[in-house]
Amino acid sequence: MSPEVLQKLKDIKPPVPVPDMSLWWWVMAVVLAVLVVLVVLVVRSLLRRGPCCYRPRRRDRKQEAVERLKRLDGADTKETVYAFTELFPLVAGENTALMAEYEALVKRLARYKYQKEVPPLGREDRRAIKALIAKGVKGG
Repeated sequence: MSPEVLQKLKDIKPPVPVPDMSLWWWVMAVVLAVLVVLVVLVVRSLLRRGPCCYRPRRRDRKQEAVERLKRLDGADTKETVYAFTELFPLVAGENTALMAEYEALVKRLARYKYQKEVPPLGREDRRAIKALIAKGVKGG
């Protein structure tokens, strides 16, 4: 350019550097996204708990089985035999001696199962069921 043109352009100032804020915008966007995800997770967790924000603890299956076995009275023969057959393995667990006694007793109780009409539970069978339940609850 000619010096005359430069003389006329004295009022134009040099370019001013503009600070680059794009990094800060990205950081703010990530922080905001993390906060939104956290809020969604907390709200979802609260909604799953129910109306009073209390979720009862799941009871142990073994403890439930023990309680149900203790309530067996032998009045309903089929109910007693089927419940015993279903629940006792949960109580016995890995105890092989108890499971052997259980298997022998289940063979004796087979006459009370799979029939339309069953006789009342015999005194000896009732006693054997109660004794085995007591051993299982005691743990040995």
